[in-house]
Amino acid sequence: MKDKILTVGSLNYDIFLTVSRFPEEGESMIAEEASFSSGGKGANQAVQAARLGLEVYLAGAVGKDGNGKYLKETVAGYNVNTAYIAEKDVPTGLGVVTTRRDGAVKITVLKGANFALEKADLEPLREILPEVSWMILQMEIPTEIDEALLDMAAEYDCKVVLNAAPPAPFSDEAFRKADITVFNETEALYYLGYRPETREEAYQALRDLRDRFHNDVVITLGKDGAVCLEKNADEPAFIPALPMKAVDTTGAGDSFIGGMVYALTKGKDLEEACRFASCCSAVTIQGYGAQVSMPDLEQAEALYKKL
Repeated sequence: MKDKILTVGSLNYDIFLTVSRFPEEGESMIAEEASFSSGGKGANQAVQAARLGLEVYLAGAVGKDGNGKYLKETVAGYNVNTAYIAEKDVPTGLGVVTTRRDGAVKITVLKGANFALEKADLEPLREILPEVSWMILQMEIPTEIDEALLDMAAEYDCKVVLNAAPPAPFSDEAFRKADITVFNETEALYYLGYRPETREEAYQALRDLRDRFHNDVVITLGKDGAVCLEKNADEPAFIPALPMKAVDTTGAGDSFIGGMVYALTKGKDLEEACRFASCCSAVTIQGYGAQVSMPDLEQAEALYKKL
């Protein structure tokens, strides 16, 4: 039975610094608070899907260091299967998240072991791919690994959500192998050459990306919500963001994707899946740190029922 989710992507040890404002160029300033947690787009998206009750496998790479051990143990604590996480002789990936009091963030990432992932590390995944309904990919791992995974997914009739984050050179041919592609405004700018600033521009960006990659497309717009367009639909849909006070927006996009995939597995169409996903993000931004702030099914459904 194809009822499992496979996320292949990054695992990062995240350092969070809270500041009253972002420093100017060349300025040193004192952070108000510091905290540490498990992160990385791959790990975050896997955790959100698992917190909602899906059976989730996470594949990726960490270093043979304390941070790598911490990440594997933390993710496993959310009922994510970590059997396919490789250990490499390079440091574990690292993220430094500087958060303003209004929830705005600036993030710097060290690739580390995430970019030591090799095609040979993917072969064991063939054991579970016959049971995987959705594969979730991002671009915090080498793009050639994403390309290989898209081909593997096709072999096993597994659907793919490709989150084009962070943006990187990637062929149109490879993009077309995904069932759903997800972008934010910055990523849309990278692939289209313009940044959608208004809802109408976002609708146009959806059409341009759909026509180029021939798949369902979602563009997240932060506090302005999200828009989506199925590849065979005539009109795009707008999904408003819920009016929640943002404490820390780190992981909001990852929470959205994990929630969207959950809803898709339960038979919702893309628009309704995005509405459910928006509820997940709305919970996540109300706490510091990504994974620890992500909702369980009861929390997400409580918001969804109010829409």
